[in-house]
Amino acid sequence: FSIKPKLDSESLKEVQQAFDLLDTEGTKSLDIREVKACFYALGFQQIKKKDIRRLLKENNKEGYHALSFNEVVEIVTPFILDRDPREEVSKVFDLIAGPSTDLSDDGGGITFEKLKKVCVEIGENYTDSELKDMVREADRDGDGKVGKDDFWRVMKKRSGDPLDELDSDDDE
Repeated sequence: FSIKPKLDSESLKEVQQAFDLLDTEGTKSLDIREVKACFYALGFQQIKKKDIRRLLKENNKEGYHALSFNEVVEIVTPFILDRDPREEVSKVFDLIAGPSTDLSDDGGGITFEKLKKVCVEIGENYTDSELKDMVREADRDGDGKVGKDDFWRVMKKRSGDPLDELDSDDDE
């Protein structure tokens, strides 16, 4: 008998959103093709059909043509728990900062203008003053841009770990 690891509520909500998006017929199940798309929607673009088949076999679901929400959660849980948080934060940073012409400049970092553009695109309503304050608070070196390390520090603070609130230069 073994205890299976569980997802936190935020991760469960993420899986539920992907599941609901792909359950276009309202059957409360996903076929194998949709399960692969679910993995993709959750950020696991590297998964192949053979991986899905292996997962089904390992989870005693071989021969299933469709999986319920709980069955999908069961097979994606190890992938979600194995995510590298720094890599995930880096992907978000890159989306906001945009492409870089110089590999050493983090795409120019996250400026007020870039942050404002993203907020408008996703429908977040912040005043210019609030956005400037966000950039100023996160910008440790005072260059007017939030670099990758600054962004990582801010995102770690959001994790709810009180130790993350301590000011430290060793944020690894």
